Amino acid sequence: MEILATIGTISYGVLLVILGLNAVILVHELGHFLVARWCGVRVEKFYVWFDFWGLKFFKFKWGETEYGLGLFPLGGYVKMLGQEDNPGAIQAEIERAKLQASPENAGEFPDNPDLQSQTEKTPDDTNNASQPAGGVFSREGYLSKSVPQRRAMSVAGVVMNSLLAII
Repeated sequence: MEILATIGTISYGVLLVILGLNAVILVHELGHFLVARWCGVRVEKFYVWFDFWGLKFFKFKWGETEYGLGLFPLGGYVKMLGQEDNPGAIQAEIERAKLQASPENAGEFPDNPDLQSQTEKTPDDTNNASQPAGGVFSREGYLSKSVPQRRAMSVAGVVMNSLLAII
């Protein structure tokens, strides 16, 4: 009987660690999500755990955001429109953001002064990722936001984890 009690105690401890780690992941990703929405960025996905190769336990869509629990318990992520962390794939994400931009978004970016003055470009200029043109990106995209807003979205997860630790 003592061995069963030991197994139960160890299993309970492992369960608490898993729940605690997932609480940290959830709070961290919630920080990114809340600041992104506050800045007016469209959040495409909010996942706890990763959904590599599309493998997931479940997903559901509420509004414009897909929420889910991935199959791989290694962390989580928030995917914002226009955000790409892989430098090799940034051009493809820019092209996707161009397609997502609606006509009413074209031309003005009040949140990003760097994009305000660049309202008209030639077709050759639109391929230059270092100088995005107005109307190229959706107003709800990560890339259309100012540098302070993008930094706030990036650090929000760590700030939320710090607040959780204090609490």
